[in-house]
Amino acid sequence: MEDWDNLLKKSIQDICLSIVEKNYKYSGFEQFNKQFFNLFGLSLPFDKKEYDLMSKNEVYKHICNTALENIQNQIKYLSNIIHPIVSTIYKRGDYKNIQVPFIIAGNSINVTADLEMAYQTNSEYVIYHSLLKHIISEKFIAHCKINEEEYLFNKTKRLDIELLNLENLYQDIFIRKKESIIPLLLKAQIHYNDSPPITERKKPVKEKEKIQPVRVEKKVGRNDPCPCGSGKKYKHCHGKLG
Repeated sequence: MEDWDNLLKKSIQDICLSIVEKNYKYSGFEQFNKQFFNLFGLSLPFDKKEYDLMSKNEVYKHICNTALENIQNQIKYLSNIIHPIVSTIYKRGDYKNIQVPFIIAGNSINVTADLEMAYQTNSEYVIYHSLLKHIISEKFIAHCKINEEEYLFNKTKRLDIELLNLENLYQDIFIRKKESIIPLLLKAQIHYNDSPPITERKKPVKEKEKIQPVRVEKKVGRNDPCPCGSGKKYKHCHGKLG
């Protein structure tokens, strides 16, 4: 999760630097404000008069801090809604995964997350890891009608696919498509109704069968007393029947 956290922060910094380079003193304030709003759902953290007096570096720092704070607030907001449910289900002890329902831009999706990882990270794992990877998979792998193996095959020019880490695939796509992915993350909302979240039970551990002791009956000799209690030798009593 820490890798994704750092990747998200770095991507926001890169986006902010890019839009400052494109807009600072080259386009009007309104155009700059519109582009920032489309990416982060916020207006610029200063007005036109303040903007005109600021250096490029000051503009970058202001919008970068605002964008980072906004994405962190979104993650905390979502995880705080999810975590009470995650905590309750985790403490039952018999579930492995949980599916969390989201709505993004009017579309309903179910995101599967490792229940223990969600619980240990106050459910931020669901956002940083599972939701981001789901967005990437749905929008930039499935939507483009290519699967992970084909993408890796083309990207690496016939390198052995099985030796590559699929996590790198997701991160690589995220870096290249960050300006499309981050706005979707900011639009995500939890979609809990009255129905409980879908869960996946852990596989039951089979109890070991108890080994029953082997009973060995004592063999009766032909000249031993017959076990029937007649007083005769076994060979003259029930031994005759054998």
